[in-house]
Amino acid sequence: MLWLALFAAAEIIYVLQRGGRILVVLTGLLVVFRASRLLIGDDPRFTAAYEMTNNLFFALAAAALIISKGPRLHRQIVTFLGVSIPVMIGQLIGWPDWLHAIRTDAHGEGIEGTQMMQTLFNPDKEAGYTTIQSRPAGLLHANNFLSVVILFAMAIQFGRSRGRNLSRGDVFLVAVMVLAMAKIAYLAFIVFTVVHLIWGTSDQKALFGKRWVLALSFLTIFYFFFPGVFLYDLSPNNIYLNYAVRVADLRAAISGISDIQVGITGIGGEQLFWQGYNAGSESGYAAIAQSLKLLAPIFLIGAVVFFRRLSVLREGSPEIVAMARNGFVILILAPLVTSFFGNPFFSFAMGPVFCPWLVYHFADHMHGAAHPKHAYI
Repeated sequence: MLWLALFAAAEIIYVLQRGGRILVVLTGLLVVFRASRLLIGDDPRFTAAYEMTNNLFFALAAAALIISKGPRLHRQIVTFLGVSIPVMIGQLIGWPDWLHAIRTDAHGEGIEGTQMMQTLFNPDKEAGYTTIQSRPAGLLHANNFLSVVILFAMAIQFGRSRGRNLSRGDVFLVAVMVLAMAKIAYLAFIVFTVVHLIWGTSDQKALFGKRWVLALSFLTIFYFFFPGVFLYDLSPNNIYLNYAVRVADLRAAISGISDIQVGITGIGGEQLFWQGYNAGSESGYAAIAQSLKLLAPIFLIGAVVFFRRLSVLREGSPEIVAMARNGFVILILAPLVTSFFGNPFFSFAMGPVFCPWLVYHFADHMHGAAHPKHAYI
């Protein structure tokens, strides 16, 4: 299945950007790293290099779509968000049951993780809500993956917004963000706000003010209909638990520990939480830390190239600069969700970061001009 996805990504790059040379290079690297793994063994360095080459295929495919088919991609994202809203509301309520059939991340062998509870107008935050109900995933199989979709949608929506008025995309995006109850999405919304307050135009600043009014309004409505779920999902204890698990995962990865146990005790000494994890499985940064010696120089060189491309494009292609800046926010925040290292969609969501590089090299093939200002999003 992965090879089929790789072929699709390669076709997108070749058709939309005529990127024959880069496909030859990436395919060659993929074969070399794959052969090295077979001949030398499962060396972490070759595994990381192989996964990063995979990631580049999907990230460049996303960048090609953003540059060449930006409006169509934007419409598809808005449609996806709009269709997700009624599905997520049904998952929150717990009816109909078939809406939870697509949630395959917490089904297990028994009823634990699938038993629905009364959530509508239920004020009890200690009712024992399951993640499968309290954090709906809409059309996807897991809330974590929906979080990455929301981050990608933010990059596209905020990069393509014009004027001071809210659009249908803004309404759908904020609604899905609130319904998902994903803390990384709320954090991203705050970070995007700060970024646009610093570097945005007056219209963008005014628009973000309206988005905040919309978000607070939707949160109030959510609390009115689902008070118990609201208090449960946004409780300080839940936030602290997520923080503790990811910090422990990162510390284990840095220390070379393969397995960790995370426990939280109350003031009276009672055990509130205890669970074991494989190191590097709960945080993207923990997975990066396991191959830090290999990845650090690559990230450093990539950052230098990225900001140099931005400086070149800032005058002629402000749209691409805005999209790339939004992509950089995703690149920093997305690893906080979980370890998606090597996952095709996670790599696809990194696409906006590669827009400046792709435009710089292939603008002449797209529009018959060498200057990047002709490559509009």
